[in-house]
Amino acid sequence: MIPDLVFVSHQRRNEIASGDRIMGAPDLVIEIVSPGAENERRDRLAKRQLYGKHGVKEYWIVDFEKRTIEVYLLQEQILQLQSHLTEKDEITSSVLPGYRAQVETILSV
Repeated sequence: MIPDLVFVSHQRRNEIASGDRIMGAPDLVIEIVSPGAENERRDRLAKRQLYGKHGVKEYWIVDFEKRTIEVYLLQEQILQLQSHLTEKDEITSSVLPGYRAQVETILSV
């Protein structure tokens, strides 16, 4: 599976990245839900389980149709729902220190 967006910290870049390939778990994976029940099921279940198993620290599911972002954090190889955000909320990240954005701004792209 190929994620829509990934973030790898500078500290970990040399240990898991080689050229344009990532050979380990990124710090953050962002998936944008594609239309259709099968796509949504894959992002919310299959990919979340796979990313957790491989050590992705944080996982965002961006749903433009529902106008939400779900944030999952890794706990004992399982990505657990940390927050379910709507347009009126602000999003922060445990792997992007100091990052803050209005969900509405992200969803308006």
